[in-house]
Amino acid sequence: MKKLDIIVAGDVNLDIIPGSFDELPKMGEELFIDEMAVTVGGSAANTAISLCKLGLKVALYGVVSNDHFGQYILSYLEKLGVDTSLMEVVNKADTGISICLTSGKDRAFISYMGSNKLYNPEKLLEKSVENAGHIHVAGFNWRKLIDGYVKVFVELKRRGMSTSLDIGFDDYEKYWEKMNQVLTNINLFFPNETEALKLTSEENVDKALNILSALVPIVVITRGSKGAIAKDHNGSWKQAAFQVAALDAVGAGDAFDAGFLYGYLNNLSTARCLMLGSACGAIAASNYGGGASAPDLKILEIFLKKHDCQ
Repeated sequence: MKKLDIIVAGDVNLDIIPGSFDELPKMGEELFIDEMAVTVGGSAANTAISLCKLGLKVALYGVVSNDHFGQYILSYLEKLGVDTSLMEVVNKADTGISICLTSGKDRAFISYMGSNKLYNPEKLLEKSVENAGHIHVAGFNWRKLIDGYVKVFVELKRRGMSTSLDIGFDDYEKYWEKMNQVLTNINLFFPNETEALKLTSEENVDKALNILSALVPIVVITRGSKGAIAKDHNGSWKQAAFQVAALDAVGAGDAFDAGFLYGYLNNLSTARCLMLGSACGAIAASNYGGGASAPDLKILEIFLKKHDCQ
């Protein structure tokens, strides 16, 4: 039996999330808001937290500083039950901070990478990854790390490891050849619609799905208010978006990944995984706080029952 259900690797930082607002203040102006959240963030951390809340045994690999924020992040993760034994703690950089601006439907970030600059995906190969049933990478900084990601996924496939990837923001189309090497060595791929279209140089999302699914066994494309689509060797599926009052899009995609992976690791159908992912994303979007807004199993069950999705 594996010690861990899943290892999540990638960015870890402190998120500062102002409440929703209509437009940014101009220089010389001040904007007052009604809500503010300060929490642990970064795509990898959000996904790990979300998976842990769903009851999976999760370890997180990322880099934080030995400063106040870094210690807070580690303490927060440990209290939730996330295994932090793979985390790196450094003295030569401050912990990353991200200011997350959200309109409810979408989000933008002003980020200080800090200790995330020292994240090296190749160090995953030095960890006891065989103790986990699956490895999920929340990728970033592809310009610098693409060669390392290729090496990591090729080696993990050679070891027989199950893997997934959520790439995050970047100009991926410039790296198609090397991204191709990554994609042909993973089991699941989670781009959003914008990323899928840019990566394949397509204008039609269904065509992008077909191109990507020729490379990856399971491809899942999130489409915001238009829901999500997925394809595997059995066929393709569409999932309509759940209708919720969206407050904060930060972490919604990470919660989606967690919900889908929860189903995948429990051997559920791709269609069911798509429903679980969409539900988790919707619940997260209806609250403030990144991973903190992701549901536990009880909340997820209540939500699905409310929407007649048992």
